[in-house]
Amino acid sequence: MVFLKILPISFFQWCENSLVGTGIRHSIWQFPTIETIHLIGLTILFGSLMVVDLRLLGVVLRQHSVAVVASDFMIWFWTALLISVCTGVAMFLSEATRMSYNSAFFVKIVLIVLAVTFHLTVHRKVVSSGATNSVLMGKFTACLSLLCWLSVALAGRAIAFVVRGF
Repeated sequence: MVFLKILPISFFQWCENSLVGTGIRHSIWQFPTIETIHLIGLTILFGSLMVVDLRLLGVVLRQHSVAVVASDFMIWFWTALLISVCTGVAMFLSEATRMSYNSAFFVKIVLIVLAVTFHLTVHRKVVSSGATNSVLMGKFTACLSLLCWLSVALAGRAIAFVVRGF
């Protein structure tokens, strides 16, 4: 396990035995409730991102500039990302030791970091510059953005099916 060499198993055991991890793990309703909120957050996140990226592709809201559409949906994106991260951390804490052996979990974490980095750099620059961008660059950025976040979603879904890691 590549990742276990970076973080010792004791870290994952500590996370799982934390007050939050233990509380969630021993409750009948907390994990499903947190997971539901997590999925709602992801849906809002992906939906808001999709509207902006579809605008970059020229498919929707053509009467509005990309910068205006992006600013309108930015609060939804960041709020949903915050909700998704908080609920994701809570779910992780409840089963951290199991996640330490799950390669899909680590792939998802790496993809989230890459997607957020892409969003904060390239995507933000293309969206904010609006009309000064080339159409091709906007379309390429939108496709890459959608691919990044779809990869995060697919890796998250794969977590349930991966029993052991690398």
